[in-house]
Amino acid sequence: MTRAATYLGFVLLGLLWLVPLERLTGAAFPVHMLRHMGLVAVVAPLLAFGLGDRLRWLIISPLIATVLEFMVIWAWHLPQLHGMAYLLPAGFALEQGSFLIVGLLVWVSALRAHNGLAGAATCTLGGAGLIILSVLDLEPTTHVYPATMWALMVWLVAHALLGVIMQLYALAGSIFGKVTPQYDADLCNVTLFWHFMVLTALVTGFILGVAPRLLA
Repeated sequence: MTRAATYLGFVLLGLLWLVPLERLTGAAFPVHMLRHMGLVAVVAPLLAFGLGDRLRWLIISPLIATVLEFMVIWAWHLPQLHGMAYLLPAGFALEQGSFLIVGLLVWVSALRAHNGLAGAATCTLGGAGLIILSVLDLEPTTHVYPATMWALMVWLVAHALLGVIMQLYALAGSIFGKVTPQYDADLCNVTLFWHFMVLTALVTGFILGVAPRLLA
């Protein structure tokens, strides 16, 4: 399983970096987001899972890893750096390399976290940051469409943060002996919440990222 994940991760990495997707599709922005999401949300977890202990030197606090990911991703979306990555091959290589590195930091730290709830909370916060970026260029006061996209983003991010609070509450309960294998109602409630949250995230992601392309 780990070997298959490693091979698949490197194959996808090669496709994202070597195939001239912009020229094939004629759509620069969707390809940019495809590479971005592919690196941090698909390639990085595959390599983190597949390479295992060989990446243990990347393990840091999951919270610090999430903060670093926020800083790197948001920095590359500033106009100056974004333009450099778009126009200069060296800038593109630096952007993509930094995306992969912070993605590995987050996923290696989350998967190797001593407490699974802490790792899950880290991944949730990272996903919330990416969802915010998806609507950052839309002005919600100009038309009903961007306003609707912002409303969906706020709804999803707010519930993701609520889920993190629930996870931390369950974590505190397990630390202080209030949540045990016998008294696990809180964990059951958190699990049920995240089943609905995953479905919500999939539907919202489709509406934000795929539906506009299909209706264009």
